[in-house]
Amino acid sequence: MLRTLSKNQNLTFVPRKLNLALALALGFTTLATLAPSAHAADSFAGLGDLVGGNFSQAFGVSADGTVVVGYSYSANGPEAFRWTQAGGMVGLGDLAGGIFFSLARGVSADGTVVVGYSNTDTHNEAFRWVANSSGTGGVMSGLGRLGVVGSSYANGVSADGNVVVGNSNNGNNSEAFRWVANSSGTGGVMSGLGRLGVVGNSYASGVSADGNVVVGNSYDGNNSEAFRWVAYSNGTGGTMTGLSFLTGHNSSYASGVSADGAVVVGYSNNGIINEAFRWVANSNGTSGVMTGLGFVNGGFHSYANGVSADGNVVVGGSFDGTNHEAFRWTQAGGMLSVASWLSTAGVSTAAWARLNEATATNSDGSVVVGYGTNASSHGEAFIARVANTGTGIVGLTDLTMSLAAQSAVHAQLEGLTSLTLNGAHHRPLMDMAMSDGQSCGWVSGDLGRVNSNGNGWTGLTEVGACHDFADKALRAGLGVGHSQSSINQSLNGRSQLSGEYVLAELDWNIPNTGLIASVLGMTGRWRADVNRGYSAGTSSSKGDTDLNSSSLRARLDWKDAFSLGAVSFTPHAQYTATRTQIDGFQETGGTAPARFDSQSHTAKESRVGLTGAYSISDATTFLGRTEWVHRFDGQAASLSGDANVLNAVTLPFDIRGNNIRQNWVRVGADVIHAFSARNRLAISGNVSSAGQDADLSAGVSWNIMF
Repeated sequence: MLRTLSKNQNLTFVPRKLNLALALALGFTTLATLAPSAHAADSFAGLGDLVGGNFSQAFGVSADGTVVVGYSYSANGPEAFRWTQAGGMVGLGDLAGGIFFSLARGVSADGTVVVGYSNTDTHNEAFRWVANSSGTGGVMSGLGRLGVVGSSYANGVSADGNVVVGNSNNGNNSEAFRWVANSSGTGGVMSGLGRLGVVGNSYASGVSADGNVVVGNSYDGNNSEAFRWVAYSNGTGGTMTGLSFLTGHNSSYASGVSADGAVVVGYSNNGIINEAFRWVANSNGTSGVMTGLGFVNGGFHSYANGVSADGNVVVGGSFDGTNHEAFRWTQAGGMLSVASWLSTAGVSTAAWARLNEATATNSDGSVVVGYGTNASSHGEAFIARVANTGTGIVGLTDLTMSLAAQSAVHAQLEGLTSLTLNGAHHRPLMDMAMSDGQSCGWVSGDLGRVNSNGNGWTGLTEVGACHDFADKALRAGLGVGHSQSSINQSLNGRSQLSGEYVLAELDWNIPNTGLIASVLGMTGRWRADVNRGYSAGTSSSKGDTDLNSSSLRARLDWKDAFSLGAVSFTPHAQYTATRTQIDGFQETGGTAPARFDSQSHTAKESRVGLTGAYSISDATTFLGRTEWVHRFDGQAASLSGDANVLNAVTLPFDIRGNNIRQNWVRVGADVIHAFSARNRLAISGNVSSAGQDADLSAGVSWNIMF
């Protein structure tokens, strides 16, 4: 997992065509009120490297976004840098003694003070670099350490550059520190901040604009907890308070804090999954609420590294097991990859292989810095800028984000279809329904929780009957069901689906083998009520439309192919094609009600799995299964239509569908209990790593024979 030198549906969409000719012809004045800032300022650039190097990372940015700091390999070795638009990347040198090494972590609001750490002998020492009055260079000074020996590391600096925070260790234990410059500006005093427990380590990662709130984490030898330290009004010390964890987690780490100290960001961990969080202080300032920020594109790790001055923009990185993705999160729009954020502003990052992680943002969140992998496959620092980041629909960026959120409805319908095919019917009828007779029936229900593709739930109820033919070698079944789904989308939007479906299945128990071949067909029609939100939080645009879905699944199960002890194993493989269609519709209300053209898409996927069966008793059986899923189509349906902006400007749009997660894993378990020879109850549960399956789902099915 690439988190080099780290401190301790979300939608992916790309506007393919935004035809502005009509908008300009109808009235430039109206459009200008929506987009007062010039989009010429929107940009993305690599910061390059110091002379002699081929690697760089950015870790801090000034309040106005014009100064970036980090480190780069140079001809001398790893070296802290300070980058400006006019002067480019300049090395800051290092402290005297030791090997040549320095790294910059933070920068003051005006960009004239840089903090980090450098090697001085056999240890590292925190430094503070101050630009000289001419602006052509500066002086780097060591800040010392808390003990006589050991290392110190500076990670954050106040807006005026006079308060520096970090941690100092003596070789055994580490303690968070706060260094305050003296009035003469020639030195300062470093004070330890303690820890949450009696023993352990503490680390400071960020500081408020006035230097009076410090955040970081404290470690007791088993678990870590994010903290917020607040200085006393008399300046003689302060109080450290733990921020707790996300639900179900046991460790947390704070990495950044807003200008007023009221919003803290970082990540929380349960031993398996890391999730970025945003903690907001209550009105009394003594406690607060921690909220998880989710992941990018079905990932399962995310880390928040930086936050805007007002606490409303959070940046960091997300990881899905294979790829790292820099993200930018807002209260209105949720978590979006930095690449997608730039794409909606018409800024391309195609020349780079990937933007791995965002490490800091400026005061208003319009500038994001971090590091990624460039076209030469080298790590390089980057700066990304989108001028329009206000709270309303301001120009094409936010309007496109709002429109593109509608693509999530297609994913929602596919997820609802998948709940039927791989929830209620995750086993063939030959295996699922009773078999001691000529006819059988079932009543089933499934409920799924969705987190990675929006936030909400999906569910179904179903009844069906089946009949055996050819001396039980063939089984045919027919079922009808009702399914519905409610998902909260980005920008406070919401979509609700409700409808009915019918399915038919034919199973063949191939003679003299343990193979069961089955074919299942399903078709249904649903009604969708859609509310599309805006980043301003104004009234939403509303619409309703009809949706259709048809699926065909071919599956092969090898019943009890082999055994290990008392557990018998059944492998299976299946291929499914699903055709979905959303009728065109017209919205009403909101800032820019849109007319959406009809959409259609064909999803194709394969699943390979293994189920283990263990008989707990003559009446009860436990099944455990693991399934690997591959989606063959890599891109969702495109969106097209036109938006009516303020009843004055008609803006055609054609937005490419978001990238689809193509590989994921699903695990589950069933408990089956036979009350009699004619009645059986099955309870199932499933967990999915990503993809179109619900993140969590549970089902119950009552099977009868008659």
